[in-house]
Amino acid sequence: MGSSVVLRQPTVLLWIALASVLPVAHCSGSLEASGYTASWLPGHATWYGDPYGEGSSGGACGYTELAGTPYGLSVGAGSAVIYQNGQGCGECYEVKCTYPSCKPTPSRIVITDFCPGGTFCSTGEPAFDLSGMAMTNMALPGRDQELRNLGLYEIQYRRVPCYYPNQNVAFKVDPGSTPFWLSFTIEYQGGPGDIESVAIRQGC
Repeated sequence: MGSSVVLRQPTVLLWIALASVLPVAHCSGSLEASGYTASWLPGHATWYGDPYGEGSSGGACGYTELAGTPYGLSVGAGSAVIYQNGQGCGECYEVKCTYPSCKPTPSRIVITDFCPGGTFCSTGEPAFDLSGMAMTNMALPGRDQELRNLGLYEIQYRRVPCYYPNQNVAFKVDPGSTPFWLSFTIEYQGGPGDIESVAIRQGC
């Protein structure tokens, strides 16, 4: 999730640097209202990047390098209905396929980028452009290349809560921020629900 705030007083940025930004998380009364469901939904997928990599670094969600972070390499870019103008950044999904080279259990991915075009993402339907590692994780052992060779996929997906053990929610300030303009990303939001707003308060 990314946010931009125009600051009128430089002291606000200093106060934020002292970790005094307070997230206000509003969890929906119904998990289904936030897109969580026990049922599998039909979708489409492609894959991109290195066969065992993260797809791309510095995607539209602003998470930059993913290797060595709690997000990991099993990530994906979402079509417009998944990306939701950035509101879908950081959401977790389980995905699975039914081809002979697919394993029967689902794999988990995190949305870290936007997929604006291509065979599936341009249709307005739910679609994922998966990292090479996400595609590898959907395959039976030793059959990942066979699965990748298909190129275009019919999949099943469902939104699930994210879990980052021993990791607190983090606020990463964009290096391009100034004393008068603040841009930051919210990372590692675990559990069900969504962050609907962030309140920034000036310190003493």
